[in-house]
Amino acid sequence: EAVVLIPAWQKAYDRLENLKLKKLIERDDLKPFYVELSDILRHYIEEQFILKAPEMTSEEFLDSLKRAPFLDDTQKQTLKDFLYTCDMVKFAKHHSSAFEAQKSFDLTKQFIDQTHGI
Repeated sequence: EAVVLIPAWQKAYDRLENLKLKKLIERDDLKPFYVELSDILRHYIEEQFILKAPEMTSEEFLDSLKRAPFLDDTQKQTLKDFLYTCDMVKFAKHHSSAFEAQKSFDLTKQFIDQTHGI
């Protein structure tokens, strides 16, 4: 039987769509939203760039990106800002607004759009 390989970007898009269907932003349930959103992005990066992102702390992950030739400085800064926001919500009990959450979602999708051809 033929095995169909699903590209990393398609898996990430599918997971983003599933996240959107949960309506966590609308329900103001933002901690699980950010946990899942960061997991989607970390797994995408792991599959797309062969970088063990899910197993790293944010600090370790950002340090490894400093040497990543496949991302430009703007993309690296976007990831840094994204992970900072996620960590603040997940660990520091920061309450993000629905606007900020939607912006994080959109930035994640934009990052995947920009990098899936690399």
